[in-house]
Amino acid sequence: MGSVEGLKPIRQAGVLPLRRTPGGYEVLLITNRSGRWIVPKGMIDEGQTARQAAAVEAREEAGVRGLIGRRLGRYDYVKSARLHRVELFAMLVRQELQEWDEQHKRRRRWVTLSVAVQLVAHQRGLVEVLSGVERRATRARTKAA
Repeated sequence: MGSVEGLKPIRQAGVLPLRRTPGGYEVLLITNRSGRWIVPKGMIDEGQTARQAAAVEAREEAGVRGLIGRRLGRYDYVKSARLHRVELFAMLVRQELQEWDEQHKRRRRWVTLSVAVQLVAHQRGLVEVLSGVERRATRARTKAA
């Protein structure tokens, strides 16, 4: 990673908001400030667990509340020449807010996992985590059939 080697990663927590539909699960993506599709994520404040931080980011950035579930994985990305390491958690969405902190800064969109993988293609690490989630979901559907 060139100029970021040897630096301690900045810890972040992220969330993959999920909802159940008749056709399976959908995930909620949001845009970053440049309009690219991402998942809600942010800093883990002192005294906060990664799960708590993920719940805060889901509410502030995506306007959703729900149950934080299992850790899906982690991925790295570089921003401002610093390495960021994101712990990503599943969230079963229970409430979609009509108003939230960053509603005027971001768009949100419910999509299937396969579409989500395509929309976040610019973040290789996130693609790998989402692809793993998609594979596990496909295996679970196959077993249930």
